Amino acid sequence: MTLPGVGRKTANVVLNTAFGHSTIAVDTHIFRVANRTGIAKGKNVLEVEFKTQPNIFRKNICMTHIIG
Repeated sequence: MTLPGVGRKTANVVLNTAFGHSTIAVDTHIFRVANRTGIAKGKNVLEVEFKTQPNIFRKNICMTHIIG
C-alpha cells in the first residue's frame, strides 16, 4: 500500500504506534548518531533502519517513537 505524500519515516511511526509493528523511523539525526557511534553503520537511511532494528529490545520497540 502507498499513500501519496507519506514517506517511510511517517509510515513507520504510524505502523509502530498505532498498530504495534516492530518498526523504527530513521531520520537524519538517527542516521548520523547511529553511524558516528557505530550502532548501525550504513550509507543511507534504509540501511541504518534495517541494521538498527535488531539492537532495540522488542519489549521497548513501541516506545522508540515516544521517548525523546
